[in-house]
Amino acid sequence: MIMDASTNAQGINSPYKPGHVLVFRCTDVNLKMYGQRAIECLSNGKWDHPYPRCEDVNLKMYGQRAIECLSNGKWDYPYPKCEEVTCEAEQLSVYILTGHPDIVSSYKPGHILVFRCTDVNLKMHGQQIIECLSNGKWDYPYPKCEEVTCEAEQLINVDILIGHPGTVPPYKPGHILVFRCTDVSLKMHGQQTIECLSNGKWNHPYPKCEVPCNLNTRESNIKMERFPDFECPVKPGYNVTFSCNGQGLILKGQREIACQSNREWSSPFPTCEDVNLKMHGQRTIECLSNGKWNYPYPKCEELTCNLNTRESNIKMERFPDFECPVKPGYNVIFSCNGQGLILKGQKEITCQSNGEWSSPFPTCEEVACEAEQLSVHILLGYPEVACEAEQLNNVDILIGHPGITPPYKPGHILVFRCTDVNLKMHGQRTIECLSNGKWNYPYPKCEDVNLKMYGQ
Repeated sequence: MIMDASTNAQGINSPYKPGHVLVFRCTDVNLKMYGQRAIECLSNGKWDHPYPRCEDVNLKMYGQRAIECLSNGKWDYPYPKCEEVTCEAEQLSVYILTGHPDIVSSYKPGHILVFRCTDVNLKMHGQQIIECLSNGKWDYPYPKCEEVTCEAEQLINVDILIGHPGTVPPYKPGHILVFRCTDVSLKMHGQQTIECLSNGKWNHPYPKCEVPCNLNTRESNIKMERFPDFECPVKPGYNVTFSCNGQGLILKGQREIACQSNREWSSPFPTCEDVNLKMHGQRTIECLSNGKWNYPYPKCEELTCNLNTRESNIKMERFPDFECPVKPGYNVIFSCNGQGLILKGQKEITCQSNGEWSSPFPTCEEVACEAEQLSVHILLGYPEVACEAEQLNNVDILIGHPGITPPYKPGHILVFRCTDVNLKMHGQRTIECLSNGKWNYPYPKCEDVNLKMYGQ
């Protein structure tokens, strides 16, 4: 800046005595002065205003840059105007925490604003820090703060059994959902109970319930007989019986498999393979001078298994319903023929490709039960099945289906929480009463978390 002395001043050089006036101007016409142009030294030895400062000004021209004087003595366009470039202040849904150089407008290029949400329960969407650019635009739009919620996800073969405080959105932090499969024949994969966290995320993804066992064989030479005579999907407890579809083939693997409760087949799917043959006779023969072969033609016969049991009290059921010889892949199912007998050994054996049985033949032996001393009374009838209510150790029952009070019958679900946020739960948060009158997991417990303090 350049200081100009006023007419009543004695000069621009110090010392400045009371009544001395200084008038300033910027050193360049492209600079803008901020502050008082003229200041005066007061009787207390202080200036009435601080020294002004000059800074670069970003100007934007509004109007035509070139204008022409017309024959009528008028300009074809009015004089243009140059105005300082600033960024607009937008409507706030957030709180301006700080700014540089300050938090009030006007906001010039280089001005920075830092935001925060007005409530700790709100979540900011957008940039926390924004800057005014030389073109008069913010580098990012003003952020917005919205209530924290967890998104509802797609339900895949599941529905929401119960929720706390409810089953419908919005799902705010602390919201709990308990799921079940839409069909009792489906299996759930994932957590049955999930909770919305303070960051707007679920502590576990939504669970899924998968379809039953798949009929995934692509063998063209195998035949399937299904029991019951079902169409897809295959439910637990359903059986499939296999046989080969063609001559000269034997079944490799289990003839019958079952869809289990875990949605897996009890055994892999079998395959059909060519029959193993065994040669009887000489592999090489020679024509003699008398016009005869030195050995007869050999014969190839299928390997067979012998039915070598002589037990009179054992009964055999053969599949297929075969007569001797027994070919590889054929099965024999045994049972005892008479009262008071028990089977010792494998109930079902298979003739293998090497002509051997898969297990030795079983036997039937007499069985008897010893009378024991009674310490209980024999009761007639069966009481209603229910699960017992157990002692609560620093936990309480948050929600239950159909309720939180006993009796707890099979299918009853309880969801627990710790009685204090400083406690940690050990065990399952959600338990279910089973058909045998037992809980699928014991009651959880909440215990103190051992923390160690470092510092004063």
